[in-house]
Amino acid sequence: NWERYDLGGKKASMSFVEGVDSYVPYAGSLKENLDITVKKIKSTMSNCGSTTIEELHEMLVNNKTTSEELIKESLDKCKLAQEKLNPFVTIIEDAKPTEVTKNLLSGIPYGIKDNLSTKGILTTASSNILSNYVPVFDATCIKKLNSANAVMIGKTVMDELGMGGTGT
Repeated sequence: NWERYDLGGKKASMSFVEGVDSYVPYAGSLKENLDITVKKIKSTMSNCGSTTIEELHEMLVNNKTTSEELIKESLDKCKLAQEKLNPFVTIIEDAKPTEVTKNLLSGIPYGIKDNLSTKGILTTASSNILSNYVPVFDATCIKKLNSANAVMIGKTVMDELGMGGTGT
């Protein structure tokens, strides 16, 4: 992804923490802003992805944590990320914990790109054309996540209508 940015003719040599390398906010001239941007990403996303979904599910099943605690921690990280990087179109402040079942995703908070239809939740595809669009139906994948008792906590920004260009 970095090769498409202006690096002053130099080849980029980057390494990222898993789960962070796919989120690259547009920061103007990358040559001048690369270090600042990477520091913001790493400081915001510290420990992101350090616990697997399997481990989180086991913690939920064994009452070592609750869905409510995971949601609160996730929302806190979302707010911190929003202040520094503006990665969300919508943060769902009133996300409710769900029953933890045998399903691996039950009780697990997640964020989803803003191009997926979510009933009753603003869905803009990061476009001004859809700035006030609130769907009356869920996309199939959202229905499946809901039936698994996963907990949506936010909708993330993307290139307008998914047309590409900035790497987000």
